[in-house]
Amino acid sequence: MSKKEFAEVMNYLYTAYSKQQNKLQMGVYYDLLGIYDHNSLASASKEWIENSEFFPKIADLIKIIQNKEISFDQVMDELHLVISIPTGASFNSSDIHEVSYQILNALGGKFGIKTLSEKESCLILLPDSIRNYLSGFADDNWMNENGYLD
Repeated sequence: MSKKEFAEVMNYLYTAYSKQQNKLQMGVYYDLLGIYDHNSLASASKEWIENSEFFPKIADLIKIIQNKEISFDQVMDELHLVISIPTGASFNSSDIHEVSYQILNALGGKFGIKTLSEKESCLILLPDSIRNYLSGFADDNWMNENGYLD
């Protein structure tokens, strides 16, 4: 997510809770929340505002985002659902999970997927961030010992 998009979400939160903008806080929040998609963070922020009278902590927003995880089977079911929509008919992107929508876009949309023959394969890689492993893999000493730092 771009810093501009992130600032929009934070300004939304600051406005909702009548708080003054805090650049240091925004920097910390961006370091930990900037890895998420803009729509995920905006949605989590809105959900938090609807349910809490207090400004969210980083962990609060991460918990909301991660609770909206989707399995591989669910993604495949949603992609099959979109592919089966007749030509000329449309679907609302909010009807499917964000991950499914991003995969659909990356594959060229509904019509891009439909053009694949049964003999063609499509490999979908869903990368994991190292967020949960930062202390082990992003440690300066480890990075230096393994030749990742000069």
